[in-house]
Amino acid sequence: MGLAAFIGTTLGKVVLGAVLLVGTVGLVGGGLFLGDFGVEATVIDKECRAAGDSTVTVETNLFGIETQQPISFTECTTVQEGNFVIYNIRSERLRLFESEGGCLLYDSAGQPPTCGSSGGGGYGGGLSPLF
Repeated sequence: MGLAAFIGTTLGKVVLGAVLLVGTVGLVGGGLFLGDFGVEATVIDKECRAAGDSTVTVETNLFGIETQQPISFTECTTVQEGNFVIYNIRSERLRLFESEGGCLLYDSAGQPPTCGSSGGGGYGGGLSPLF
């Protein structure tokens, strides 16, 4: 049986569909990683310690990747479970926002918070924080 005849069978169609699905997921994941695009995530846990290392745990909406990152005690106290996050997978840059389109609470790259400042607002929605 040739390749064309195999693909014509039900089993062939299932195998071809699985190969295409795995390839697509691989291309999307690889593109996000190599391009260091930001993906949306949510704060799922935090541990604030006045003496020692405070951490925040986030989970991406795409692929469900969990990551735990160090954060200062002061910044940890402003973060809430459920806060909106933009997470860059390759660089591991983490930007925590009050809500989607809300003010910036924390940026692991050192950008100053916008919450409570007269400048107000965060990234303003759209795709701007994804790059």
